[in-house]
Amino acid sequence: MLKNMLGIALKRLAGLPPSSLGTVCDFLDKMTNEEWIDATKRFLRKEDPWAKSDPTQHLERIATVTVPVLETFRATAHFLPGQAIHPVSLTFDCSSFPSRFLWCDAVVEEPEGETTLRIDRLVTQTATHRSVFAELGDAYTETTLGQMYEILKAQGRWQEGNLTTDSPGNMFYIRDKYGKIEAVSCHWNPHSRQWLVNSRLICWGECLSENTRIISRCPS
Repeated sequence: MLKNMLGIALKRLAGLPPSSLGTVCDFLDKMTNEEWIDATKRFLRKEDPWAKSDPTQHLERIATVTVPVLETFRATAHFLPGQAIHPVSLTFDCSSFPSRFLWCDAVVEEPEGETTLRIDRLVTQTATHRSVFAELGDAYTETTLGQMYEILKAQGRWQEGNLTTDSPGNMFYIRDKYGKIEAVSCHWNPHSRQWLVNSRLICWGECLSENTRIISRCPS
């Protein structure tokens, strides 16, 4: 793959007008600097490449989505692995999610009214669970399995939507069957064409991957 990319790059360089080669060489020298790499990525997204962000702000709002009224939600009736007959194509390969949410006294959530959720993208490499909770507010960070399932259902088979199908994926904060808030993630696997759902207990100082999408509640 690397050889193919180098070959493509060389062909494109060979097709450039001679007057631009000095600029290209200068740019390539600068691309050894992490700051220039990040600025170039922002430029390609049509953002201000040199915008100075608030160092305490880790989240960028992507969208809001309304989840309809939910009846009693039984996790085992909805989070079912497989592809053919279920609204959401799911897998739990090597995941702790079943043991924390599905097996033995599985999670059952009470009915809930219509809720507006927000979807944010992590825009720094220094965000932690602690900083996400601080920025969103503890009262709004937690969501439910029912809400997660409704959002997944809209993209159950890789349809376009608010969840990212690219790495590093999407994250919800949801209470497990023991009443503890866990980080529940879902990543789209393009090979199996399934959502891989996983969960883990929160380590507050753990650094989170840039571009992860965080789903939380909007203030009323």
